[in-house]
Amino acid sequence: MTRRRGGKLGSIGTIGVTNGGIFAYGADLAVSKAISWGNNSAFVVAGQYNISITGNITNNGGLIINTGGSTTLGGSISGGGSIVQAGPGGLNLGGNSGGFSGTGQVTGGGLNVTGNIGGQWTIGSGTTLSGTGTIGGTGGGVTVSSGGVLSPGNGPGNGSGAGNGTGTITVGGNLTLSPGSTLGIDLGATGSDTVQVGGSANVGGSSVQVNTISPSTSYQQGQQYTVVNAGGGVSGQFASAKTPSAFLTITPVYTANTANLQIDVAQTAAFTTAAKTRNQYNTAAALDSLPQSGPALGLYNTLLMYDAGTARAAFDQLSGEVHAASRAVLLYDNYLEEGIRQRLGSELPTVRGERASAWLAGSGKVFRQDGDGNGDDIRSNRNALMAGVDWQLGEHVVLGAAAGNERLDTRLYDRSSRARLRGNTFGLYAQGQWNNGFAVGGSVSRGDYRTRTTREVPLLGQTLYSRQDSDVTIAQVEGSWTWTHGRTQLQPYVQFTKHWVDSDRAVEQGGTAALELEGGKDTLNVSTVGVRGRWDVGSGERFPAQLTVGLGWQHASGDTDVASRNRFAVGGNSFDVYSAVMARNALVSQVGVAVGLGRNSQLSMFVQGQHGDGRRDVGGQINLRVGF
Repeated sequence: MTRRRGGKLGSIGTIGVTNGGIFAYGADLAVSKAISWGNNSAFVVAGQYNISITGNITNNGGLIINTGGSTTLGGSISGGGSIVQAGPGGLNLGGNSGGFSGTGQVTGGGLNVTGNIGGQWTIGSGTTLSGTGTIGGTGGGVTVSSGGVLSPGNGPGNGSGAGNGTGTITVGGNLTLSPGSTLGIDLGATGSDTVQVGGSANVGGSSVQVNTISPSTSYQQGQQYTVVNAGGGVSGQFASAKTPSAFLTITPVYTANTANLQIDVAQTAAFTTAAKTRNQYNTAAALDSLPQSGPALGLYNTLLMYDAGTARAAFDQLSGEVHAASRAVLLYDNYLEEGIRQRLGSELPTVRGERASAWLAGSGKVFRQDGDGNGDDIRSNRNALMAGVDWQLGEHVVLGAAAGNERLDTRLYDRSSRARLRGNTFGLYAQGQWNNGFAVGGSVSRGDYRTRTTREVPLLGQTLYSRQDSDVTIAQVEGSWTWTHGRTQLQPYVQFTKHWVDSDRAVEQGGTAALELEGGKDTLNVSTVGVRGRWDVGSGERFPAQLTVGLGWQHASGDTDVASRNRFAVGGNSFDVYSAVMARNALVSQVGVAVGLGRNSQLSMFVQGQHGDGRRDVGGQINLRVGF
């Protein structure tokens, strides 16, 4: 008899197949009553479907499951026939089938046993036997072929090689782990996966692999676990003991009836052995010092299972480099000084205020500093608005005050990190000029900034946030001499700028990878030597205009690689993380034009750039001045 069905079926009654018949089904199937088939008969299920049979099965022929969905047999199975799990889907056996005396083969997908089934079973290459039940009765057993996997436990990772939770699976008869097969083991807080064997166990030539470890167990002092316990004795030895971890050593230890695993951390400072950069090494050393309890141990053990490449990626993600990089960007920034310098250096001879003037300026800049093999590329953009007022004291001296508001957005793309800085700055400035062309000017400013950082730790699935306050002080002085010939001016100049940044302590929020930031003080000295050329390109008082072109060389010293001193909030030692080394030498250039809008007002527009030592930035500024 041949019976074929299509379409979805909710529940069917008793099915009997005899005399060489085949029952073939090609849709979702739910059976709640008994099924039986005799010698030379078969029950075949195929297709991309889910199968659930809760009734009892009498199998004296053949049961073939070849589906892409999940198959669950919840009733008892009896008889002396055969069971073949051939499809890519999984077969779940949950009933009390100790009376089954036939054979079983797993040639595709996986078999998960939570109940009890007898018989002689073969687990084929590329398939997995998992669960916490009993398989192979007293007269049966299990053979795991080369390429097959035995993985006790029945968690969500079944068959994935990523761990499926700890559990004990029982083999009623004998167990053979053939050469080339694998015993997959997960370690838990109270023990490990275990295979209990009623008969003998032969593990010769197979491999044992530890997939997961307990987040709450310290392995620094070593732990030993029994993974095979055979009443009839253990013969042979594992050909290899493996783990994806670059930091654990696994040593098999044997007794007459057991196969055990000794698990140890390779050495005291295990994580530092995988580090390749200064930041990675410092972060790894701090991770090595984490307390061996609580959340700190959970973080430690998560990294303990990484291979060397993944561990290095984790060190970079955990380092908090964005905190050093954002301070470096802030240390190199001097937007208010740029605005003051443009105000003092772009005054048209035909546009004069009476005794005072006021000015308003907006600026923007795009900045990039290449990584140095330790710190990541830094990319930042700036927007600022500033205003000032100054007074003419006699014929040669200008004294003024200015204030501004700035927004800096800094990103480290390879570190999945971002810092947004907002600040207000106030400053005073002055300049003196003499009839022989010499001029000396200077400014001092003070800014208050708040930095909000967001960084992702993808390997841990955490997003961390922090807020840090900083004070910035900048002093600048410039000396110049102007040579005039007709409508042309050449102005050699020397400029020196001193930067101080003082950052407060801060604490990240968002997960076990959060850092405590100790804050710190950073200083930078910037010296610039250059020349500016100015040309009168207007038409006298009717339409005054001036073109400015500048070129110079800039040298920076001091904290060119800013360090952030951090500590994991869950414990451990403090460590330093450095930004990419900022440019020490760079070519600076500018081009701009100033035009008169009337007797007492002018509009200036400038484009500025810096290039050198991996630094590339370009910015622009527009400045409106009105005299009164």
